[in-house]
Amino acid sequence: QGPKKRERRDLEFFKMPTTAAVSLTTTTPPSMWTTPQRGSLLGSREDSVRSTATPAAFQREFESPGGILAEGPPPSLAERKKVPRAKFIMDRLYGTVEMPPLLVAVMDTEEFQRLDEIKQLGGSSRVYPSATHTRKEHSIGVAYLAGVLVRRLKEQQRELGITEDDVRCVMLAGLCHDVGHGPYSHMFDSFLERIPSVVEKNVFASSHERRGEMIVRAIMHRDRAKLAACFDDNDDDCGYDRHVNFVCRLMRGVTWNDDPEEDTGRGEEKRFLYEIVANEKCGLDVDKLDYLLRDSLVTVGKSKPFDVMRLFSGIEARREGTTDPNNTEEVVTLSGRMTLSFERKLTDDIKDVFALRTENHRKVYQHKHSTVSEAMIVDALVAANESDFRIHNPRYKGGDHPQPQEQDQAQERKENDREFFKLAEDEVYDSAAYDDKPVLTLAEACLQLEAFVTLDDSILGAITTSTAKGIDKARAILKRMKERDAYALVNTPKHLPTHPICPECGTECELIEQPFCAHCGEKLDKRAKKPFKRGTFEPAHKTDFKDDIFSRLPKDHGITKDDIYVKIVTIKQGTVIRRKDNSGVLWRDYHDTLNCHFHDPKNGLPHCMTNMPFHNVHPAHEPRRHSERILYCFYKGSNEAHLALLNDAYVACTGDLQTCNRNNYADTPLPLDAGLTQDDDDDQDDDDDPGVNISPTPPENGGDDTQEEHKNDDDDKDDYDDMAPPARKRPRVVDFLEGSPKLHCDSPQLNSLTTL
Repeated sequence: QGPKKRERRDLEFFKMPTTAAVSLTTTTPPSMWTTPQRGSLLGSREDSVRSTATPAAFQREFESPGGILAEGPPPSLAERKKVPRAKFIMDRLYGTVEMPPLLVAVMDTEEFQRLDEIKQLGGSSRVYPSATHTRKEHSIGVAYLAGVLVRRLKEQQRELGITEDDVRCVMLAGLCHDVGHGPYSHMFDSFLERIPSVVEKNVFASSHERRGEMIVRAIMHRDRAKLAACFDDNDDDCGYDRHVNFVCRLMRGVTWNDDPEEDTGRGEEKRFLYEIVANEKCGLDVDKLDYLLRDSLVTVGKSKPFDVMRLFSGIEARREGTTDPNNTEEVVTLSGRMTLSFERKLTDDIKDVFALRTENHRKVYQHKHSTVSEAMIVDALVAANESDFRIHNPRYKGGDHPQPQEQDQAQERKENDREFFKLAEDEVYDSAAYDDKPVLTLAEACLQLEAFVTLDDSILGAITTSTAKGIDKARAILKRMKERDAYALVNTPKHLPTHPICPECGTECELIEQPFCAHCGEKLDKRAKKPFKRGTFEPAHKTDFKDDIFSRLPKDHGITKDDIYVKIVTIKQGTVIRRKDNSGVLWRDYHDTLNCHFHDPKNGLPHCMTNMPFHNVHPAHEPRRHSERILYCFYKGSNEAHLALLNDAYVACTGDLQTCNRNNYADTPLPLDAGLTQDDDDDQDDDDDPGVNISPTPPENGGDDTQEEHKNDDDDKDDYDDMAPPARKRPRVVDFLEGSPKLHCDSPQLNSLTTL
């Protein structure tokens, strides 16, 4: 074809006026695609990826304010910066991803760009040298996945009424959900916990989620004019403020009993949007999906441990409900709230996601060397905070120190901060508390938004090169870490109980619902517990191991309590559920799918239900436990004699400790007056309780005479069924669990008892 035909075809395809005659199919090099008024068509080097974009991307380029169709003189550099443009970014997981103008404008801020200097895995990079990816990379991936999911819901379920502003807000929440992290990610929160006065003094130091919300509000307020132009609903200030409130609420998520604020501009019909970035119900959100994929790739080399697009293909927004077990066509509505629901066939995929999270915690996040590396970094930060090491205060204006403000003025300023950041009544933040200080300590910098956003992983390098008085201790710790002279592990880690403990023999209960101990037969109505949340209790396990170990050291040992570092690592596979025991007490436990909502598109029901596919899960895919606790003890010094003393004290402390018992069901007796009589047993219909396995009674004298009584079991095996049962009360192991229809027991120990 000739040049004229190519030009006419391009003009017709892109709906361009005849005055903009240019041929995109010419063989002229891209550097020659110029016009007298607009320069290079491809734009800057960072936007050169547009040359391989779709025709729709070219059309957006032409229709943009600075595009080829613009009339008049070219815009200045300052004017171009005022108008954000979409960008395409190459991601190691998803390939080329598009960031809309709103997200690009937020990315081009100091608060977000600092995430490029914060490692995603903190101290785990000391174990896996390839784990050097940053929070910025993860945030871009979360924003992309959030956009993919919400756009799919918008296209597949148009009745939901999802707007483009909703899509932008969800993607922005995914982009900024980690903007409140400090140096070395979650490790910085451990540093703040070492300074309780700081956490109690200011809400900004309470958690990285609250810091992130406050930082986002500050960004959206400062760049209001530029960011408001990216929304469709920006006619008045109220529309923009509702978007800001909505983004902050999306970052926090909503729980079962929480209601979204009215000032977000979204009602209950869009409640499901709060579960995309931070799912507080079942724990399965785009944040978790991205960091599991990304961390698995850079640490152990798993390129695709699960298919995220398969999960997205089975997600719908439905109303919560349940069906009558006797009539599946009759729907009984529970709350009628809109929530994200998964197809029933995705049960195994969801379990794979939580199983991968548990595996990553064991191998990466809670690895013993990762734990000790983060402990050394925290000790270095604490030592630097106690020295003369200081951080520049960006709010300090210089000159003479301003006079302290009157009490009325300070109270008015606090009220203004409370209204601006949407703080609760018990939350305190004073933006100008340190305006009179030119420099701040690390703890004080965590109380100021402007000073906090200057902190990143380079803080360790600043400590190493600092000449401040008293910095030698922190510098020595960092030197030990670089030379791989880490804190010494005392003995071996111990697996601690996660379920309630029998008050008589100290054995961990395999099943929370069991009313009697399977080891000693003691009644389990007085198990130690402590309040958890909303009328739920959790086991009152021992936690003061550091004091116990220190008290068992001999006199004049020369070891200080600061030389001992004890940490209890908790790994949870799933989210919190409640289990009721035989006495009516609700216990805290964890499960991976019980809090998820499922639907079956084949039955035609419009509702979604919890617990729907649980009875179809194969026992091999159901873990014995959904949580574990591991005890670590480290010695910070280098004295071999002290390490030996600590080892003896650690063994003495944990020797009589009931660790996580995998074989709780031993051949030991149960109380004779606690079970059912043989006559009562014969009257029972075992088929009425399909969720409980029925087992015969262990022998009465299951102590020293157990082996003697059963030494001829093999010879009498054929006659076992013909033997008449003794005329006495025969307590059984699992009959006591009747009345708990939701209990599912797949314990191999219980199953082995049925073969006696």
